[in-house]
Amino acid sequence: MNKLPIIANIRAALYYTYANIGLVAKVSAVWIGLYALYTLVFSLLGIAEYLELTDAVAFVTESPRDARARGYERLEVLLPKLAVITAELGPLIQVHDIFDKLIRLVAYGSVAVGMHRSFMLDEELPRISFEGREFKYIIHMIIYMAILGGLALLLVSLVVSIGIAGAMQGIFYVFIGLALLFLAARFLMVFPAIAVGNPAINPLKSWSLTKGNGLGLFWGLLLAILSSLPVAIFKVTVAKIALPLVIIWPVQVFLSMIILTFVLVFLSICYQNLTSPQEDKTIGPLY
Repeated sequence: MNKLPIIANIRAALYYTYANIGLVAKVSAVWIGLYALYTLVFSLLGIAEYLELTDAVAFVTESPRDARARGYERLEVLLPKLAVITAELGPLIQVHDIFDKLIRLVAYGSVAVGMHRSFMLDEELPRISFEGREFKYIIHMIIYMAILGGLALLLVSLVVSIGIAGAMQGIFYVFIGLALLFLAARFLMVFPAIAVGNPAINPLKSWSLTKGNGLGLFWGLLLAILSSLPVAIFKVTVAKIALPLVIIWPVQVFLSMIILTFVLVFLSICYQNLTSPQEDKTIGPLY
């Protein structure tokens, strides 16, 4: 059993990510361009106004005093407007939701595979790639998210059903999130393996491979998430800038790509540690 050098891996992942922002931009550029085009089309069709009204209704409902202080219209005015535009757009709203999730998912999967391969194989990346490995990567992403989402829903329902409420309920929710992160960490070696074309690493093999390192991976992922907070905060700040969605959303996607790269490079380093301990390649070709 090889103990993972978590702090060293986090440091290396941070260094690689921020030293290669240009590479992330290159690999993401086509997808971000497609996403910007998608955003422009749907904005022209009225989705932007619908989303603004939806956000306004939610804000006025949740924080009426703050809404009045900021000059928001009353619910009596906003709700009829929202009803009208919802009726006008009809099924276009659902189409937008589906396309938004689909484009993001495909983009994240493609960029993730590219960055895994760039880091571990020092491969020259094309501007866009979507082949069998990207498809397999995305399918595994969907499966993992579905399983974790289902478990989260089940556990949250259990907490509610036994009558836990208030601050204690929030504590239980945090505990559930951390427990699921710990569980997921043991299976994540599948993703770098898919990216580099190693079929030997399946979920069961990942569980076996990470034996004795589950807690380290958990803390590493948690530290990776915390280390990404500056970018995440900037991403939230961008959303509050008075700019068209066709600018804001693609910028947010790019910022998400940076966070994604940091996490997956950390996983790549751990994968190298666990699968090639005899070789001095534990921190990637950059080093």
